[in-house]
Amino acid sequence: MVSLTVLLAVSVSSFAGIAAAAPTTGAGATTGAGSATTADHFEPNNDFAHATTLTPGVLSTYRNLNVGPGDVDVYGVQLQSGERLVAMVAHRDGGLQLSIYGPDQQSLNVNRSSNYLQAANVVANRTGTYYVVVSRTGAATDGQNASLPYALVLSKTRSTLSRGGSAGNATGTSTGTTSS
Repeated sequence: MVSLTVLLAVSVSSFAGIAAAAPTTGAGATTGAGSATTADHFEPNNDFAHATTLTPGVLSTYRNLNVGPGDVDVYGVQLQSGERLVAMVAHRDGGLQLSIYGPDQQSLNVNRSSNYLQAANVVANRTGTYYVVVSRTGAATDGQNASLPYALVLSKTRSTLSRGGSAGNATGTSTGTTSS
């Protein structure tokens, strides 16, 4: 839990000014611009079959993403058994849902919080593609038909669970925090 807390603390600063975030460059970062009527640069990634494959490191940020009404953004991440995936979504308008699905496409972790920073994590119980899914939960305050911009932070690390720990079953936790 300490690593998740540290990751959240580091990542909160990454999301400052998300409403006017400039494109970023560098390893693990993506560029692109989105607006209320423009799809982001990973589209189409609306289902498991068309998931955008991401290869995060210890801390990778993907900015200038958008999800609109009826849109779902699906990202695939390859995990080895025992690896931990932490996913965080920051958005300026509430109303997003963050979920993690296992290789069998069954839900492992869902965060339906209306907070502006959400986190979910899972320890892989087997090697395979795990899916991070971002979707709308309701109307945005700037209009029901507007796309919501968001940033996605992923962290893939080796789990600190011992061999006798609970890594035998994919486990997940989610955290929603309020902004002040």
